[in-house]
Amino acid sequence: MTGSVVGDQLVTNDSKNDQKKPVAVMFPPSSQEPTARVVLQEQGRRKGEEFGLSEAVTIKYSYPMKILVPEHIGNGTCRWIFPVTFGGGLVGGDKVSMEIDIQDGCCGLLTSQEATKVYHCEDVKETTQSFKYTVGKEALLCVLPDYIVCYKDAAYKQTQEIQLCNTANVVYLDWLTAGRIARNEEWQFSRYFNRTEIKVDGALIFKDQVLMQDSPYITVHQSMKNYKVTCTCVLLGNKLQDICTHLQKTLTPKKKFGEQYNSDSVCCVSPITNRCGVSGLYIRFMTTNTTAAYAVISDIVRPLLPILGADPFHNKY
Repeated sequence: MTGSVVGDQLVTNDSKNDQKKPVAVMFPPSSQEPTARVVLQEQGRRKGEEFGLSEAVTIKYSYPMKILVPEHIGNGTCRWIFPVTFGGGLVGGDKVSMEIDIQDGCCGLLTSQEATKVYHCEDVKETTQSFKYTVGKEALLCVLPDYIVCYKDAAYKQTQEIQLCNTANVVYLDWLTAGRIARNEEWQFSRYFNRTEIKVDGALIFKDQVLMQDSPYITVHQSMKNYKVTCTCVLLGNKLQDICTHLQKTLTPKKKFGEQYNSDSVCCVSPITNRCGVSGLYIRFMTTNTTAAYAVISDIVRPLLPILGADPFHNKY
């Protein structure tokens, strides 16, 4: 495969069909443009498949982010997207924004190669990440990244906006660890803010907002006690109803009289019922370590493996 530059686009010649197609664009940072943008579009469909063959028709990124969309991973139907930051993490003052557009009939997975590290902030410079996801008709978006690690004195703000149509489907996971536990940095970041909004046809159906910060009366470390990981997961869409029913039974089983609860993992599951024609599940849990957290996450991911083609957390935890 050979390549050439046309304007500011990198264009390659595909030896199979001798057609030119845009692969990636790297543009200078701008306050008007997102740091990265990916658009998936259906390119045909196999017989009997629930989703079409998804291809990335737009890949744009600028410093400090790079986007990888490998071809030979998964099962060919679901396209995997890997955002990568130069330097292995985010420093104070970084402002990263990303847009993912999953068009009608497509299936996409946003995941990561490793944990997102948020380094300590000097001069109270906040690190900011914002994500905007758009999911089309009969499409599926899975957001299954590794956890976020906020170093000592880090200030981090994250916002997510997910736009769905009433036949779209989404699996969204977000999890945070206490920090560099081996260096005794447990919940010692200065500030953590996270807001997630999900809209269906423009109507807000779900909003979750978390602020973790020391107060004059109690520190984050004191309030979290022995828990080192906090996680949130949302599943929405008609194609996920069987999975939601299974998870509701699996994650919150009824205990026998006198049976003790496992205090290493605390899980809460709440149904989201018929909001603008969309139903699903809201899962929140805390654990004392990442291994226990992954045990819950694996219950969520396992039913999705036939769609994803592989486990994005395999051999990690």
